[in-house]
Amino acid sequence: MKMKMVKQPDPATGCGVAVFGMLTERDFDEALAHLLTRRGDWISRTSHHMTVKQMEAALRGHFGNDAAITRRCFDKQPWCAIYVVYQQRWRHWLAWDGKRFFDPLSPGGPTKTIRRKITRVVTTKAQSNP
Repeated sequence: MKMKMVKQPDPATGCGVAVFGMLTERDFDEALAHLLTRRGDWISRTSHHMTVKQMEAALRGHFGNDAAITRRCFDKQPWCAIYVVYQQRWRHWLAWDGKRFFDPLSPGGPTKTIRRKITRVVTTKAQSNP
């Protein structure tokens, strides 16, 4: 599978929605609509923020119950959501395709490196189902 960049329209929120969209091959609006229709609290309905548990639950809902695992260390497994420290006090979601980081806030495209501290990684088994 080839990952496509999905940008978050609001710089203050929506990175989790964008990353979910990248990992499930949806654009931002499709990903948001899917997350909002789920009654399992996959997303904050007012702010559109996603916690680590919400991201894991949403990815399990898409790929299957055993298809998403949360880890504290980045082991470079492809097709995962990465939670990083952003501007010292915030958290931000990125996607990783196995070779590049996809930042939904980035004005450019994907990059091979990041300069942010990784706090959690939600790995999927999507790469094994091209």
